[in-house]
Parts: sequence; C-alpha cells; structure tokens
Amino acid sequence: MKFIIITSFFFSLSFWIEDASACGRSFYEGSWNNIRQEEKTLSKFEIKENCNRNTGEKSFSIRAFESCRPKNCSWGWTEGILQNGKFYAIFKTFSAERRVEIIKQGFRLRSRVTIDYISENRKDTVRDYILIKKAGLLSGLSPDRA
Repeated sequence: MKFIIITSFFFSLSFWIEDASACGRSFYEGSWNNIRQEEKTLSKFEIKENCNRNTGEKSFSIRAFESCRPKNCSWGWTEGILQNGKFYAIFKTFSAERRVEIIKQGFRLRSRVTIDYISENRKDTVRDYILIKKAGLLSGLSPDRA
C-alpha cells in the first residue's frame, strides 16, 4: 500500500513539474522603472504573465503609471500582446488613447508611447523611454488589484 502511494506521488510530482515548465516566467514579467523620472511622463510598467497550465497558452496583463503629484497616476490594466519580439498594449483613459510598443534591449526595455489626446486643444505626442527591472518579483500582483 505504501509503495503505491509513493509511486503515485512521484508520478503526480513529475506531471506538475512538466506542466510548470510549459509556463516558465517571461523576461517581461515584473516591475520596470523609467530611468528618468520627470513629471507627466511614464514612470513605470508592471507586467504580469498569465499562463493556462492545461494548454500552455500565455497572455500578459500590463499596468502603466505616469509621474504625477503627489503620487503616480495609473493608466489602469490592459492586455499586452507579445508578437515578433515586440510587446504591444493600448491604454484607453478618459483623456487619451496611449499606444505602447516595448522592445527588449539586453537587460532593459525601450518603450515608445504614442498619445492621441481626445481634446483637439492638445497636441498628440510620441515619447521614447528606457526602463530597468526593479529588484524582486511581482508576487501576489493580479490585474484585479488597482
């Protein structure tokens, strides 16, 4: 009886390890900070990988922050898409649509943010940023938490 339980345990463990490897942690997952903190510019990204352990399909959630006073303003969570080595996301806020394109550069990210303002009185902008990964992991972070 004990032999069957142990065999069953090792079979279950090996199945779990195989499942987990299909959902390996992505380079993009984590908290990324802008190397230049200026008011009214992108201050950081939080990227979370979501993986279906049954199918191995991956998707990404991304949250962006802008430098505001007294604290950073969130653009909210949105879906991110990794395609042909580039990461894309679109944030729709009350004042603008912000399109983000992210490219991996060594151990950092280069991001281009295109902002199309809803108001005709504001000029649309395109800005480039360099972000570095914050030490530590995004443990416990979920898109449901704002």
